[in-house]
Amino acid sequence: MSSDYRGKTNYFGDRPMPIAGRVSDERERLTSMTMEEREWRAKWCKDQELAPDEPKYLPEMDRIMNNPIQRFYKTPLNWLFYTKLEPVIGPHAALFFRHVIPKGLLAWVIGCCIFYNLKYRQSSWERDSGWMFRWGKPTLLPGDPGYPNRDPVNYSDYYSKGFYERNVFLDMGVHGTSSYSK
Repeated sequence: MSSDYRGKTNYFGDRPMPIAGRVSDERERLTSMTMEEREWRAKWCKDQELAPDEPKYLPEMDRIMNNPIQRFYKTPLNWLFYTKLEPVIGPHAALFFRHVIPKGLLAWVIGCCIFYNLKYRQSSWERDSGWMFRWGKPTLLPGDPGYPNRDPVNYSDYYSKGFYERNVFLDMGVHGTSSYSK
């Protein structure tokens, strides 16, 4: 009924209306339907059944529902799945694989990109970009070895990004910061 849609926003124009009329409720049909309404209801129920060739694919609907960019990037996979594979595997399997395989490939590519960035582009002292991993120190509780005293803290280790663990530029002969001093 139209009262079911009160308070819900419909951004696409008219508010929905029931096409079944007042006889959509089962109690209403049992108590106060006339013979004319019963005939109308039977005809309406028969009209709700789909024909063997329905639902039909209409290319015009594809043009209405998808913008030109969507039609451009969907065309190769539509051609592959609907013209080449549909006669072999059937329409339902072609539709299923048309939607599952591209999403699976996209998830695989995104996973490979994340793996590459995590493995080969970590943040280090040599550059200021990349993914940085930090692990906190374990919690020390009474009874743990070394409980009252934590490891000594070296304040130069904060945000060093592996600078003191490097294997290059160890003996440059210059000590200091950016200026050369003899």
